[in-house]
Amino acid sequence: MSGYDPEREKARRDERRRLGICTTCGKRPAFGRFVSCEYCIEKQTLRAARWREENRDRYNERGRVRRLRQIEAGKCPQCHKFNPDRSWVYCPKCRQLAHARYVRAYVRKVRPEGVCLRCDRQTEPGFKLCPVHRQKAAAAGEKGRAAQGKAHPWRMENELLFRGI
Repeated sequence: MSGYDPEREKARRDERRRLGICTTCGKRPAFGRFVSCEYCIEKQTLRAARWREENRDRYNERGRVRRLRQIEAGKCPQCHKFNPDRSWVYCPKCRQLAHARYVRAYVRKVRPEGVCLRCDRQTEPGFKLCPVHRQKAAAAGEKGRAAQGKAHPWRMENELLFRGI
């Protein structure tokens, strides 16, 4: 029997993963936490980048056409529901949500001195957060520093770049 057998291919990939070799080519050891070797990762990355570059304009044009059709049909391009107020592109609900996102992201909250930036509790002198939020921020920082160890995926990908692969 010839041809593609998905069950046989899955069994082959699982066996290669168990042995710690590349699941794509089966020739070299897998790179770090990945299931593919450095060479196959590079090939996959270049192939994806080339595909994105070749198809970017086509997908951008599709999105523009779809958005313009929605607006001409009297629909909100965000939620695709009927827009009762034709003087605006977005419906009232989407405008309100967008404004709330803007306020959360860019409008700075002004708090009086001695009040926590995240809640309304009192802070200790010299700090901007209450003890509860200060402890949470410290724990998050420790977790982030622990994740920045040698096995962190970003560091592994940078190793690939520095090796010139």
